[in-house]
This record gives sequence, structure tokens and C-alpha cells, in this order.
Amino acid sequence: MEEEEERTTHKEEEDRRTHEEEDRRRQEEEDRRTHEEEDRRTHEEEDRRTHEEEDRRTHEEEDRRTHEEEDRRTHEEEDRRTHEEEDRRTHEEEDRRTHEEDRRRQEEEDRRRQEEVRRTHEEEKRQEEMRGAHEETRRQEEVRRAHELETRRREEEAEEERSKLERRLKAFQQAKDSWTEGFKRQAQEHCRKTLCPQ
Repeated sequence: MEEEEERTTHKEEEDRRTHEEEDRRRQEEEDRRTHEEEDRRTHEEEDRRTHEEEDRRTHEEEDRRTHEEEDRRTHEEEDRRTHEEEDRRTHEEEDRRTHEEDRRRQEEEDRRRQEEVRRTHEEEKRQEEMRGAHEETRRQEEVRRAHELETRRREEEAEEERSKLERRLKAFQQAKDSWTEGFKRQAQEHCRKTLCPQ
């Protein structure tokens, strides 16, 4: 009876140890799996963060390059427009000065001719006063005719010069309008292609 009890007790002890060993192994396996899962998640999280950081840096670099390129193009466009505007103003100023110089020369030429006519008339008048009444009358008539001819010639030349200046001014205005229209078209085309996409 006692042997039976001892065997039973011994078997129970072995069963208990077996169960404890199984429980221990099961717990170790669970711990191992838990640890592996945590390691896996940690690595995945690190990989995710690394990729996100790389993506963020890549995006920031692309944005920076894009902004730099946009700034460069903007500055180039501003420089080009400034240069074109300076050229246009320079050409307009040169044309204006040329026109004023032509007008001034024409006015000086008119004054010179008028002075010559006046001096001629005075000289003829002085000579006529030194001659007799008949000679004086004849001379005065000649001077009058000469004065009329000179006046007519001067008026014709002045009219021709005025027509020439008007044609030159008209050609200048047409060239200016054509240049301005071309500049507007270029600006609109550039805006349509680069600065103002639809």
C-alpha cells in the first residue's frame, strides 16, 4: 500500500515536472515569438521612418531646385524686359533728338535765307536812293520781283522740307507702333508659355 502511494506520488511529481517543463517551454516560445515580433515591428518602424525621411528630404530638395529654377527664370525675364525697355527708350530718344536737330537746322536755314533777302532788299533800296527817280522806280520793281521770287522759292522749299519732316515723323511713328505691338505679342506669348499656364 505504501509502495503504491509512493509510486502514485512519484508519478504525480513527474507529471507535475513534465507540465512545468512544458509550461516553461511554452512560455519561452511565446517570449521568443513576442520578442521576434517586437524586433520585426521595430525594424519595420525604423524602415518606415527612414523611408519617410528620405522622401521628405527628396521632396524638399525638389522643391528647392524648383524654386531656384523659377527664381532664375524670373530674374532672366526681368533682365530681358529691362534691357528691351532700355533699348526702346534709347531708340526713341535718338529719334527724338534727330527730329529736333532736323527741325532746328531747318529753322536756322529759314532765318539765314530771310536775312539774306532782307539784306539784299536793303542794299537795293540804298542803291535806288542814290539814283534818279526813274532808275529808283525801275530798281524797286526789280527788287520787288526778286523778293517775290525769293519768297516763293523759300516758301516752296519750306513746304518741301515740312513734307519731308512729316513723312519722317510718320515713318518713325509707324516703326514705333510696330515695335510696341511686337513687344506686346512677345510678352503675351512668353506669359502664355511659361508664366501663366492655363
